[in-house]
Amino acid sequence: MPEIDSRVVPFVAGRLRELPVASNVLTDEQVGMFVSHLIQALDRTLKGQALQSFDAQDEIDAAIAENPQTWEVALNISNLAESELDIALPETEARILSLHLALILGGNQHKKEGNQ
Repeated sequence: MPEIDSRVVPFVAGRLRELPVASNVLTDEQVGMFVSHLIQALDRTLKGQALQSFDAQDEIDAAIAENPQTWEVALNISNLAESELDIALPETEARILSLHLALILGGNQHKKEGNQ
């Protein structure tokens, strides 16, 4: 793996702890995909190689429509990256992040409802 800016991993760990879902319902797959994308998105952005387009726009739109909180969380993470790391995460990267968040927030909402 190429060298990642030393500020990125602690930033991502902080965002993981702040997700609005109980950590005991997160799966390794959900966490891994979220962490991997966020680290890569921040690293790409730092290197001036951020994604400017993504083919699955319909899937992202559907995920956001089903759970608008995913977009709010992605925007919050993007704003924090700008204020804490001086990294302006492009909208495309934030939208992809919202897709990963939909797997975490949406999937775990069903688990919580089933446990009540």
